[in-house]
Amino acid sequence: MLLDTMHLGRSGATAAEIAALDPAMIGYVQLCDAPLEPTNPNYMDEATFDRMIPGEGELPLREYLSIMPRDVVVSLEVPSRTLTKAGISLRDRLERSVKGCTSVAEPPRFHGEEPRNSARLSAPPSGPHG
Repeated sequence: MLLDTMHLGRSGATAAEIAALDPAMIGYVQLCDAPLEPTNPNYMDEATFDRMIPGEGELPLREYLSIMPRDVVVSLEVPSRTLTKAGISLRDRLERSVKGCTSVAEPPRFHGEEPRNSARLSAPPSGPHG
């Protein structure tokens, strides 16, 4: 089953409700943020062309991610006509997206696990060749 965080949040789904699902049923997660209430009267238009970078909206993304199975595939789903029209470069949009994902994903905790020490997320120290 595909879980889309925009649709989960807008439907009022809670992390507890998602955690009650059989983890084997969750095969894929599309990650984005959004205001809790639609900003566009055409919901499909907003969902297709104007999602928000994780951490920039009101969805409980940390809570959703904290209960996902460890091996679930998570993709970033943030088409943003608003940022494009505002002249934000592709590189800047990508950098904001990576920072946003990092902000909602740390510290990671997966279904059935205790929270991990966030130090484990640090990049390995640079060696003589890095």
